[in-house]
Amino acid sequence: FEQVRSLVFDAEGNLWAAQLVPGGTDRIVKLPAAMLSLAGTTAGTTTMRTVTPTVTVTSPDLDGPFDLALDAMGNLWAASNDTDAVVKLAAAQLAAGGNVP
Repeated sequence: FEQVRSLVFDAEGNLWAAQLVPGGTDRIVKLPAAMLSLAGTTAGTTTMRTVTPTVTVTSPDLDGPFDLALDAMGNLWAASNDTDAVVKLAAAQLAAGGNVP
C-alpha cells in the first residue's frame, strides 16, 4: 500500500488502514485477519504477503484520512486532514462488507 497514514486492529483481528491515494480517491481498507500471515523474516525484518482488501470505504468526508480509532461498539472513527472532519463509520455498515459509500 502507498501512503498509509494509520493502522488499527478490530476485535476480530482484522486490520484497517487509512490510505492516501495520489491522483485518486483516498480510502480506508479492511484487511481480513485470516489473510494476514507472515511470508517470512530476514535479518530481523518481516515481509507481509500481498493481501486484497475485503472492504473499501470512500467518502468525500474522508479526503486525507489521517488517523483511525475503533470504539467499544465496533464503530470506526476517522480523522480527515483535508476536510477538518471526524467521520463515524457505523459497525453495521462495515459488517455488511463490500464498498461502503
